Amino acid sequence: MLRKITPIVVASFMLFSSFLPSVHAETLASKLSGRVLLQVEKNGETWYVNPKDQKRYCLACAGVPQQSPLSFGVGISNKDLAKIPVAMVNSKEVPDTLGMAHPKYDMKFAKAQKGKIFLQVQSHGEGWYVNPVDMKRYSLGFTASAFSVMNSLGLGISEKYINTIPVGYLVTPKKEVTPVSSLTELKIQDLLSGTTGATALSGDEVTVQYTGELNDGTKFDSSYDRNQPFTFTLGKGMVIEGFDKGITGMKVGGNRELAIPASMAYGNNSQGSIPAGSDLYFSVHLVSIKGK
Repeated sequence: MLRKITPIVVASFMLFSSFLPSVHAETLASKLSGRVLLQVEKNGETWYVNPKDQKRYCLACAGVPQQSPLSFGVGISNKDLAKIPVAMVNSKEVPDTLGMAHPKYDMKFAKAQKGKIFLQVQSHGEGWYVNPVDMKRYSLGFTASAFSVMNSLGLGISEKYINTIPVGYLVTPKKEVTPVSSLTELKIQDLLSGTTGATALSGDEVTVQYTGELNDGTKFDSSYDRNQPFTFTLGKGMVIEGFDKGITGMKVGGNRELAIPASMAYGNNSQGSIPAGSDLYFSVHLVSIKGK
């Protein structure tokens, strides 16, 4: 649900508006890289300017596919995460479950990570956002809390200026519906390689975050929505064949898209909201591999 704009947000918009005329349109995306933007002249649509490509991605908007903030997360070790100062919330430091003594903060390192979203791969995949304003990391937890935290750090922007920043999509919206079953083989696309040398192999117990969709874009399942990563053992028949084979070979911290033919999913059988004969599409993040 889109939110009403508070007086505080409107005030921030007024301040921001006075700044914008001095910024050349071609450089606006780079100036706002990593920021959360609130489109104040409409219904408070929330956008995230991804530092990776400097495009704006919808977090909560009308008529645009929405993305969980954690969908932009990349894996980070506890050691590197501890180098970034923790933000204070209600005058208290947010616990970061690092399980280790804090080293001295490395502000040069923190500045290089500004605007990024990280997933704490050595824990349970909790999310963290490095605010470009203060170079501190804010706990996003899991999906339910991530939206509210990101929105609270938003900066008001007018429609005139936000329209100069190109729109990005993690998954390109499908313009037309294809037949229920059109795939003949498993297709794998790595969107982000993992950050460690640990590779998922048959027999490994893996923990993943994922979203599953039908070929018309209808979401049928998501571990993010349940705020609970999914753990299973590869090669033991605990999941559909395409999911099992699709995750094999991933590295911890990696993001991968799977296009699974019906023959490697539920075949001619229906399963819950999944019609019989459906190809399935998954976006998967490998959180951890037990013992690796």
